[in-house]
Amino acid sequence: MIEASFGYRAGVPQTQTSYTWTRDMVPGRTYSFVMWTGDARGRQSAKSNPVTVTLPVDTRPPDAPVVSVTGTSSSTVGLAWGPVADDDHTCCSYRVFANGALVSADRLLWTGERAVTVLRLAAAISCSFTIVAVDPSKNASAPSAAVTATTLASTDTTGPSAPGNLTAWDFGCETWLFWEESVDDVDPQYAISYEVRVNSVFDGVQTGIDRWITYGTHTSNTFTVQAIDSAGNRSATSTVTLENQTC
Repeated sequence: MIEASFGYRAGVPQTQTSYTWTRDMVPGRTYSFVMWTGDARGRQSAKSNPVTVTLPVDTRPPDAPVVSVTGTSSSTVGLAWGPVADDDHTCCSYRVFANGALVSADRLLWTGERAVTVLRLAAAISCSFTIVAVDPSKNASAPSAAVTATTLASTDTTGPSAPGNLTAWDFGCETWLFWEESVDDVDPQYAISYEVRVNSVFDGVQTGIDRWITYGTHTSNTFTVQAIDSAGNRSATSTVTLENQTC
C-alpha cells in the first residue's frame, strides 16, 4: 500500500516493484509518500521511510483552443472547443472573452468541460469571441482564433413571473434569501437573472439559483427580488421583511 501526504492511498500488487502516482499532482508542490505491506489476515508491516519529491514548476503555457459556435438565440451564444494540449495532465480552466472583454462568471452557463453558453447578450448584435486556456500553474495560452456570432432578433416585451414564496432566514450576521424560480414566455430558466436589493439598495444579481446570502443592519430590513429576462424585461417585485439579530 502506498500513501501520499495529502491522504490518498493506492494498492499495489505483491509482485509489483514500481508505481507512478498521477492523482492530484500540482506542479511546484512538494509531496511525501510512504508504503507498507499487509497480509490476508490484515496484519501490516511498519511503514517505510518517507520519500519526498518536489515537482518541477510548469512554465509552458497550453496550446490555444480551437473554438466553434454551437448555437445562438436572441440573448445567448453557445461555444465549444476540443481538448487543449499541455504538459500538465489536469489542464485546464478557461476564460471567455466577448469583443475583447472578459465575460463574468455569472454570464456563463457551462454545459460541458469545454462547452459554454454566454448569457444576457443584446438581441440582433454581432460579437467576437475568444477563449484562453489556463493550466494549474497559471500559465495562460494565447487567445484562440476569434469566432463571430450574431444573436437573433427579438420581439420579447413581456417580463418573467415574479419570484415566488420569497423567504428570509436570519443567521445572525447573515441573511439567507430563498425563492421559487420565475418563468418567462421566451427565456429558459438559465437565462433569467435575479436582482436583489436590501432596504432599496442594490445588493447584486444572481443567475439560475434560488438562494442568496446577504447582510442587513441589526434592525428591521426589507429584502426585494426581481426577475429580469434576457431582453431586459422585469417582473413584479417580491418583498420580505425580517428583523435581523445581532451577530
